[in-house]
Amino acid sequence: FRCTVFEQHNLPGGVCTAWNRRGYTIDGCIHWLMWTKPGSSMYEVYRELGLVDAEAFMPLTHYARFVDTLSGKSLTVDWDLHKLEAELLAISPDDAAPIHALCRAIERASHADMLIADAPELAGAATGLRQLWMLRSALPVFAMHRGSVEEWTKRLRSPLLARMLQSLFLPELPMFAAILALGHLVSGKMGVFRGGSLEFSRVLERRLDALGGELVYGAMVEKVLVDGKKAIGVRLSDGSEHRADLVVSAADGRSTIFDLLDGRFIDDKLKSRYETWPRFRPVVMASFGCSYDFRQHVPSSTFFLRQPFETPGRSVDSLHTRHFAYDPTLAPAGNTVLQVLLESDWDSWFRLRSDRLAYKDAKEAIADAVLERLEEVYPGLQSSVEVRDVATPYTMWRYTRNDRGAYEGWLPTTKSFFASFDKKLPGLEQFYMIGQWTTPGGGIPPALCAGRHLLQLLCKERKQRFKSA
Repeated sequence: FRCTVFEQHNLPGGVCTAWNRRGYTIDGCIHWLMWTKPGSSMYEVYRELGLVDAEAFMPLTHYARFVDTLSGKSLTVDWDLHKLEAELLAISPDDAAPIHALCRAIERASHADMLIADAPELAGAATGLRQLWMLRSALPVFAMHRGSVEEWTKRLRSPLLARMLQSLFLPELPMFAAILALGHLVSGKMGVFRGGSLEFSRVLERRLDALGGELVYGAMVEKVLVDGKKAIGVRLSDGSEHRADLVVSAADGRSTIFDLLDGRFIDDKLKSRYETWPRFRPVVMASFGCSYDFRQHVPSSTFFLRQPFETPGRSVDSLHTRHFAYDPTLAPAGNTVLQVLLESDWDSWFRLRSDRLAYKDAKEAIADAVLERLEEVYPGLQSSVEVRDVATPYTMWRYTRNDRGAYEGWLPTTKSFFASFDKKLPGLEQFYMIGQWTTPGGGIPPALCAGRHLLQLLCKERKQRFKSA
């Protein structure tokens, strides 16, 4: 298939990107990737895309650390399940029964794998049986943990432990999904990519180029061209038109359906989803290039604050931080980037963007408040900072057009987690949608697989054998 990709930015990757500030790489995306261990179901897809070499993936040994700055109690979640169990019990001995049950479930999940590389639309009985066999150890986990993480934590006696576990992923996430992710952690199938998010996207850019594909930058698609009931190409914001046999959108779902296609091709079911389903909550991302030595600290930490502070539209009572000392390619020698994510409010930032001075002042105030509170846990941090960078939900929207600044698509709730999305829109031929807005929960592996699934379906329609180069 001959392929041309139109990208509105001057960098590849969309949300999967990074930017440079005075020698520091501000990474805007990958926190961790699933199935990075050889032999797991997704690993072959990474290989096909050119992402696998001797040093590409680094195993994630520490997932997160949670610290209550008021009591001083902390919890470290790493791939040593026995250590994790001991730490959970140390925080709340009264919750021994649910803690033991949780750790047994994680151990079961660590032996499971999922067939995500092949299009579910083409799965037959044999594929279904194979998937059940690969999941056999985790089937009791699915059966016993169908409620949300928030619902599961209501059985705990310790409010602090409940808060830590709710902060581990998302409160709305099905508990079995959280357990499966922790199973990936303890089995060594969770990792990070050396070089960060932009290098990840650059590898895909080089792979596309090597296969003869074309990637056009600074090319914002304004409309999908439709003749009758068939998509026939796209028109860019510069007025140029480009014809095609097939048009595929991996862009934001709302922009695609309601702007590029003027809302003409949608049914009640899809309309209801866009009107009622929750998105990922937008975030403010404050990054600091600094000379602080983080090598002895867990890469990802969440601090529950004794002194909350206000940001536009949202009060902040915890700081989710991550540093990149494990990857020396992302900062000048001996230095690193410390990054802080704060759940935020879209409407407030969208209103602020019209007053450039107020917008800038709000960002600076957040940076000051974050550094002031982190000085308590990282003494000397403020004086080591050389670069400050604050990205808001409006920043996310401006560069990616993701609906209301969401960094991923649909929030993976107990209602939406297993929902299926047709890659075609009602009444429109020769057009497909893939990417994060066709898979609740989003994330990079599902986005990559969505492209692979589409090609498998196209080959099936044309009675061709699917074969990756």
